[in-house]
Amino acid sequence: MKTRKILNLSIAILILVLLCVALPLQIPKSTSTGRVDLALPERGAISAAVAAPKLDTLFFEDFEYGLDAWNTDSNWSIVFDGTTNVMQGDNHAWATLKEGSSWTDYDIDADIKIISGGVQLMLRLSDMRGRYIVGVTPGGMYLDREYPWGKIEEGLAAFSGSIPANSWHHIRIEAELQKIEVYLNGTPVMSYKDTWGETLWQGSIGLEVTPGAGAQAQFDNIVIYGVVPPGGDWVKTGGPIGGLGYDVRYGASTHVMYVTDNYS
Repeated sequence: MKTRKILNLSIAILILVLLCVALPLQIPKSTSTGRVDLALPERGAISAAVAAPKLDTLFFEDFEYGLDAWNTDSNWSIVFDGTTNVMQGDNHAWATLKEGSSWTDYDIDADIKIISGGVQLMLRLSDMRGRYIVGVTPGGMYLDREYPWGKIEEGLAAFSGSIPANSWHHIRIEAELQKIEVYLNGTPVMSYKDTWGETLWQGSIGLEVTPGAGAQAQFDNIVIYGVVPPGGDWVKTGGPIGGLGYDVRYGASTHVMYVTDNYS
């Protein structure tokens, strides 16, 4: 009887070990962005569920206080449209936001009014690399990528439909890792996953009025939502002196890790 009890206990321990081995191991998903999302249990799998990172308002602009937040050319002005101040671009106008060079994944909300010509909203705009372009015309929308500067790949995604001039329209752009989704007045109209080897991972935003002489458009209520990049110092985690290592730091949320492969 004692031998049988010992045998049963051994079998139970063996089954427990096999179950532990069979459970899937959750490995952090790394991406070439330098951002690693730590895998988490499904909601409800543990008694204390871990919340996803909260999106913060990174930037808000209603143009009631001028254009100090922007780098602009001479074709921009603040005008009163009858109810509020808006930013107006004439001819070929180009403006970029002064902050945001380290932003990676973020959402853009913007109100636009095309008077003539068209507009382009730029995201992940980088002086060193290039930009993604969401173009809007009265006949539809398009998504292009410019990398390197001067080389534009057109037609990554497109939408054909009426976008009446002289009326306000709400544009929303969501950029997460390789995926870009675009909404027009609350309706999804374009979706694209960039599998190209030179995906643009980070950068600020910009506004452009196109194509040139005679074009005119207005912008208002620009809001950027995203996860605030963590502050603090990097912690060296590997690699010989002078070699290539991977350094990390955590954000406010414990399930997001930021990684750099700068020389250690």
